[in-house]
Amino acid sequence: MKFGVVLNGQRSASEIGELAHLAEQQGFAHLWLSGGSRTKDHFLRLASAAARTKRIQLGPVAISPFEMHPVRIGLSLLTLNEMADGRASIVLGGGGDLAATLNLPLKNRVQAVAETVDVIHLLGRGGEINYRGRIFQTRSLFSPWQN
Repeated sequence: MKFGVVLNGQRSASEIGELAHLAEQQGFAHLWLSGGSRTKDHFLRLASAAARTKRIQLGPVAISPFEMHPVRIGLSLLTLNEMADGRASIVLGGGGDLAATLNLPLKNRVQAVAETVDVIHLLGRGGEINYRGRIFQTRSLFSPWQN
């Protein structure tokens, strides 16, 4: 069995780096950074954790494609994964309070998350990407990553 720890998304980059180091020393397998639309950039602040750790998986919790476009989510996640030597993870969500405030139907929220996963996979393969989902589309997008 593996355990992880979730940090409050309001913490500073230096606090996140220090707490990630401590979590790794204590044997935790994952460090998640919570947040939402009212926090600083998750991926940039997790870079400090990547620099201070060697084994622990790192990632944001409940990033929504309504807060951040799937292409930006994918590029940010792949950049963090590069900085963390393959240890980046992500939890995607349907938007929570923001989606409710915007009165987004549940069906569209589930579809948006599914399309986000598709886009992230395509970005990870590298090369030119043309994607046509019901909600999100990309055309002639180039990804520098290749798995």
